[in-house]
Amino acid sequence: MTLQTIADNSAVFTDESFDDVDIISLANKGISRINNECGTLFPYYKGMNDSYNAFPDDWQLDLVSNYISYGIKMNDSSLTEANMYLDDFYKVLSSFKDKLGTLVENYEKGNESNGI
Repeated sequence: MTLQTIADNSAVFTDESFDDVDIISLANKGISRINNECGTLFPYYKGMNDSYNAFPDDWQLDLVSNYISYGIKMNDSSLTEANMYLDDFYKVLSSFKDKLGTLVENYEKGNESNGI
C-alpha cells in the first residue's frame, strides 16, 4: 500500500487535504505511536508513492488513515472530529495488538499479505 492511497482515504473522510510533507509527518507520528504501544519497530514512510509492506494493507488503512485524519482535524481546530478519529485509532490499535501474534505467525508461514 502507498501512503498516497491512505492520504486519499483520509481526505474523503475529513474533506480536507494537506501537502505531502505534512501527511508524511502525521503518518510517521502514527507509526511511532503504533511502535510504542505494540513494542514493534515498523519503519517510517519515506514517500507518498513508495510501497509500504511492513504490515498488512487493511491494518495500515485502519490505523494510519485514522491517525492522519486526527492530525488534520486537530490542525483546523475541529476537536470533536479529531477526538473521534483518535478514539477510533486506539480501538483499532487495541485489536491490532490482540492479533499481533497471529500476524507474525502468518508471516513466518509465508503468508506475507496477512502477516508482519
